Amino acid sequence: MDGHDVAEMPNRFLVFLKKELSVRESVLEAIKQGQWDFEPQSVKEDEYISTVALPGSNEKIGILAERAKDGLPLWHPEDRKSYDDTDEALV
Repeated sequence: MDGHDVAEMPNRFLVFLKKELSVRESVLEAIKQGQWDFEPQSVKEDEYISTVALPGSNEKIGILAERAKDGLPLWHPEDRKSYDDTDEALV
């Protein structure tokens, strides 16, 4: 073959399959498994909720942590972006 011992091939194949077939639920799980280039599947913005938590607040950081744990995108297009980013400020 190509210099590889035939007896090793099944084990290498199984390792490859295990890597390819393992499902990662979040970026955190991917990092634990050593997959540094993991990209979560796209999630439509109506499949998770936005937040009015102030950027940088403990509440917003907690929401970002939950999103990461759940495999969701960290940022929702309708998340509050600044202190003045309220319904009243937009009127």
